[in-house]
Amino acid sequence: MQVSPVTVSHVRLKRADRCRTTIEILILSALAVFFAASCTMWLQPGSKGYDDSKHVWTSPRSQPQTVRLVDTRDDHLVFEMEIPAGEWLVTKLLRGRAEGDDPNYPDKLKYRIVHANKIWTNLRETMDVPPADSRRWELITREAAAVEPQKEMPTLKVSEADLESGADSAPAQDEIDLDPSRGDQ
Repeated sequence: MQVSPVTVSHVRLKRADRCRTTIEILILSALAVFFAASCTMWLQPGSKGYDDSKHVWTSPRSQPQTVRLVDTRDDHLVFEMEIPAGEWLVTKLLRGRAEGDDPNYPDKLKYRIVHANKIWTNLRETMDVPPADSRRWELITREAAAVEPQKEMPTLKVSEADLESGADSAPAQDEIDLDPSRGDQ
């Protein structure tokens, strides 16, 4: 059986269209993922290493932290946040985006306290801050809150006679010694 040249070229064209369509879908999917990632504040402790990046400040339960932003021109404290133990402070600096008219504070700081290990957040709080060459971050470790020792649990004492009799019911409330300070009685 002889195949006509039109049919062969038509089959090749369909394959090429399918490949091109698959490639287009992959490219559009990659662009969608990139766009979604750039619009969302993904959280991970630390920073990207440049000034306008976000930074996630951690405050472990054993070492609660306080974060300060100081204006280096006059050592004025611009921002201070005591991060609750076990939480994170997320900050992001935006150059030239201040909302006020003060030329000494041309940049904007966006920030928010979030639960530790949160994957993403939107930063809600804002304030104007000094320019990059006039600010310094300080991280201060606070005293960890004293953890109260757990109280010793009372012990239930059962007599050997109860064990030997095979009593399957629990002893009455007045037979249970709930006060561990009395010792063995």
